Amino acid sequence: AAQHRAADAALNRAYRTYLSGLDGDSEAIAAGAVRPEGVREAQRAWLRYRDAMLAFAALRYPRLGRDALGALLTRERTHLLTAE
Repeated sequence: AAQHRAADAALNRAYRTYLSGLDGDSEAIAAGAVRPEGVREAQRAWLRYRDAMLAFAALRYPRLGRDALGALLTRERTHLLTAE
């Protein structure tokens, strides 16, 4: 559970940092490549995906720890937001 909370905190920091970086990137926004609203929408979709995956795993793989899988998925999402 502690690893999952730590991964979630890291994801929240990465998400805020990513969004704050977009606010000053007028070239990317002007080109329509990446917009803050799109990032927010993608993050909300990812949260729904994560919750669905955890629910599926609980049914299909009941021995797999929910927190362990949640931490893994969250670290992967964080990597996507922080990779250059």
